[in-house]
Amino acid sequence: MFKIEKKLTDWISEHASLLFFAVVTLLAFYIRYIGRTVTSPDMSDFLLPWYYGMKEAGGLSALSVQMGDYNVL
Repeated sequence: MFKIEKKLTDWISEHASLLFFAVVTLLAFYIRYIGRTVTSPDMSDFLLPWYYGMKEAGGLSALSVQMGDYNVL
């Protein structure tokens, strides 16, 4: 085994948990990126009408009135 291979394998074994965390995080971001265009039935039936109602009522100032079945907070 060459010196560089030994250093690389030692570094990988020392930082295995960090590498695992990085790979899982990147995989999670990738999965979310792929699903960004998916609209679930809950979103289309409840969240989007609420969002558009809030947008038409003036954005954050619309929080002063109760819209939908979500609480103000």
